[in-house]
Amino acid sequence: MGTFKIEIQEFLSRIVEVEANSIDEAISKVREMYKNEEIVLDSEDYTTTEIEEYKDEMNDPRIILRDRLIENGISIKDANLIALDAGSSQAYVDIEYLKDFDLSENLFKIALKLVSEFYSGKLFE
Repeated sequence: MGTFKIEIQEFLSRIVEVEANSIDEAISKVREMYKNEEIVLDSEDYTTTEIEEYKDEMNDPRIILRDRLIENGISIKDANLIALDAGSSQAYVDIEYLKDFDLSENLFKIALKLVSEFYSGKLFE
C-alpha cells in the first residue's frame, strides 16, 4: 500500500458591477477593490471543488514567478496577485496592469522584467 498526496481546491466566484468608461477601467477598479479588501470572497461565493493528485508546485510557472518577485522585494500579497494574473487567460500583466500596484520605480522595473521573462519563457531557463 502506498502513500499519495491529494490536493483539494475550492473555487470562489462573484460577479461585481462597476461603473467605468471601458472594460479595462472596470477590471482595474475591481482589481483595486479586491487588492484593498473592499471585496472579500467567502463561503457565499463558493462554486465548485476539485480533488486530484497533488502536483509539485515547483513545476508551476506561476509559483516560480511569485517566488522571484518576493525574492526581489515585492510583497507576498502583490507577488501572488501578479503571478496569478500572469498565468491566467483572463488578464495580461503589462505596464498598465503594474501601475495598479504601489511599487517603487525600482520594484516596478524588476516586476516588469520578471513578468516579461515569464511570458517569454526565459524565467525558467
